[in-house]
Order: sequence, then C-alpha cells, then structure tokens
Amino acid sequence: AQLVTDYCRFQTIDNTGDQNATPVCPENLQYWDNVMDSMMTLFMTITGGINWEDCYKPLKDVSLLAMGLMNLYIVIGFFTILNVVTGVFVNTAIESANTDKD
Repeated sequence: AQLVTDYCRFQTIDNTGDQNATPVCPENLQYWDNVMDSMMTLFMTITGGINWEDCYKPLKDVSLLAMGLMNLYIVIGFFTILNVVTGVFVNTAIESANTDKD
C-alpha cells in the first residue's frame, strides 16, 4: 500500500505542482488504495476471490518491487496451502494404513 500511495502522491505532485496535494490514485489502483484494501486484495488473490492478474497488472506502473513482492506472496501462500493439504492427505493415509495392520 505504501508503494502505491507514494506513486499516487508523486503523480499528483507532478500533475498539480503542489507539494501538499492530497494523493489521488487512478481507478486501476483501486485494490491498493490503503492498507485494508491491500490486505483484502492479497487475501482474495490466494483464496480465489479475484483473479490475481486484475490486481497485478496495475502494479507494473508503480514499481518492479511491488510486482516482485506480490509474486513472492502468491508463491509462498500457494505452496504453504499446498503443503498443508498434502500433509493432511499423507497423515490420513498413514493412519489408515496403521489401523489396517492392527
């Protein structure tokens, strides 16, 4: 959220010439306007609530760092969930095999 806010602030200063201008973000950055929206966007991208590409594309204008951080978040989140699901499946299979032996 901070990278996007800084980007919007610098864009507003460039457009108005006023150092004290209130940042105005373009419509395509609606997912990243503030911390709460950013957190909800990140949650929704890994749970399937929104297509992550819709909130990823606007970050190209903001910074490569923002794009990289979102990629890292999705990779870590995806593999964490995948690992937990696999662990539950394997644990259930092991417990089932142990009860069959007895």
